[in-house]
Amino acid sequence: MKSKKRLSIVVIILIMVAVFLLLIGTGVLKPRPILILYGIGILHTDNEIRFPPATRTDGDVIKVQDISYGSMPIGWLGKQLGVRQVIEGQYPQRPYKGRNFIEIDTIDGKKTQGNFLISVTTPGDSVIIEKGIRYKIEGFESGHYGSYPRWASPGRAQPFQFYSEFVATRVLEENPIATTPTESTH
Repeated sequence: MKSKKRLSIVVIILIMVAVFLLLIGTGVLKPRPILILYGIGILHTDNEIRFPPATRTDGDVIKVQDISYGSMPIGWLGKQLGVRQVIEGQYPQRPYKGRNFIEIDTIDGKKTQGNFLISVTTPGDSVIIEKGIRYKIEGFESGHYGSYPRWASPGRAQPFQFYSEFVATRVLEENPIATTPTESTH
């Protein structure tokens, strides 16, 4: 019984390989073998991860020119990029290197379900998020693609991806956070 089951599996695999080779032979598939799946991307033999293109619900591919003028995608904070928002939060519990991060717990006066961590940028870096202060900041969500594709920088920890950031137009409030006094060790 087990040998019949194994034989059936082998036959199915051989049929799949034959169909795959037929598709390559007819030019339907390019002869570039796929090694492993990586998230939703696919790692090819040239060590490059290729992600499927972004699509609309009707299956049409979304192109950069579709979002460059006139329509904007929804950001991490729940509104279209570029729309005015007021965020509230403080310096994150765990510090992050090289970026000016804020841990947001309120957006437009509404408490969030969990905290969002986002980088804050301003022209000339005029707003620096400091530990021990609660901020209320007006601005908008924006972002950019950053880092390098794996083919340009193999082994890089952060892959080429979209990075959201909050562009602060003005700080509405800065309030020190009350801390509990620590015991002195005299």
